[in-house]
Amino acid sequence: MNGGCHPSRGREPNGLRRPTGVLGRAVTLLDLVADAREPASLSDLARGAGLPKSTTHRLLLGLREHGLVRRDGRGYQLGARLAAADPLPACVQHLLHPYLVQLHHMTGLVVVLGVLRQDQCVILDAVFRPGQEQMSPVRGERSPAHHTALGVVSLAYRASDTSPSDITHDQRRKVAETGAASQRMRGRSGLAEFAVPIFSGNRRPLAACGLIHRSNRPLDHPQRVALHATARRAALAVRAQSAEYRG
Repeated sequence: MNGGCHPSRGREPNGLRRPTGVLGRAVTLLDLVADAREPASLSDLARGAGLPKSTTHRLLLGLREHGLVRRDGRGYQLGARLAAADPLPACVQHLLHPYLVQLHHMTGLVVVLGVLRQDQCVILDAVFRPGQEQMSPVRGERSPAHHTALGVVSLAYRASDTSPSDITHDQRRKVAETGAASQRMRGRSGLAEFAVPIFSGNRRPLAACGLIHRSNRPLDHPQRVALHATARRAALAVRAQSAEYRG
């Protein structure tokens, strides 16, 4: 799935994934569902996997029986068993950690890494110094995505829908204009979060990186520049690692 740390199976000349065997085809469908910005239709999944619709439908039925995908009126999404799983491979989190530490040293602020899991933002990593513990969320903490800057900046790159967890047009516009999102933190009085995306190769946020600061002390220009630069360097490192695994 996104940011995976295993060698690619390769692609056909037409660019389609090359599934092999029943398990390979099922994994390819899971990848496509996980990569989709919105619930994926049967036709889109069949086309993306290079499979007949009948085969795709049969495989999806098996995945649904095991709770790996679910279907609603809009299409297929990851099921409950995967929604609870770690949303970013450990090797990618390990790769990103030094960039978070460096950003913390540059700014002196709490640095957080988060990722979307369905309609929630999950905290994967946090870096802070002694005395900042109360300012930082804990690893594994989950919040409605639209309640956090990490979630808002990630949702802005997902196709718009009508779910209650979606963000407003104004929020999307601001992210498009600035490449960042800022939000007061709910449940942590006097704190705010400023976040930017870490892009994967397809210009989708792989994760988001943010700085937590006192709401009455907005980030200064050097801190914002440091955050954007760190996100770009981290994205390049992830892409380089992915290219290395692909050979």
